[in-house]
Amino acid sequence: MKKWINLGLGLFVLAGIAISILLYFSIQPYKDKEELAFSAALEKSSLKTAEEFDWFRYKEEYFIVTGKNQAGEETIVWMDAENLTVVAEYQASEGISKEEVLQSFQDEWDISEVIDIKLGYADKRPLWELTFIDKNNRYTFLQVSFLTGDWIRYYQYSQGGVSS
Repeated sequence: MKKWINLGLGLFVLAGIAISILLYFSIQPYKDKEELAFSAALEKSSLKTAEEFDWFRYKEEYFIVTGKNQAGEETIVWMDAENLTVVAEYQASEGISKEEVLQSFQDEWDISEVIDIKLGYADKRPLWELTFIDKNNRYTFLQVSFLTGDWIRYYQYSQGGVSS
């Protein structure tokens, strides 16, 4: 009986170690990109501090870095992930906030569950991407202009396929 307990404990420890290793290697590429984006944003934009990082993929990949400029104002920098060039830079106050995006579209789109709201970049403009499940149980991606709050495009996924 003691042998089985020791064997079970040993397998449990090995499984824990294996899961830890897998997690480390799955997170590392994100951390590498974050360090690269922070460094490039601090060098090529008005940012003096880099505080938040996000990675956005639509037709191309973009890095979004949020931080503070010399005057201490919250600033957002959008960068082409391939060549690390700044494609847009705005103070956060120049655009609409994450909360405003949700408030503007909550009723209009019959949102039942918000999955994510993140900054992005597509068609040469900064945007917010709101991901949610609507009251008809469709998974929806809604892209909204960062500067004006107008919606740009949406995609919905249901059991029958994709609509837009």
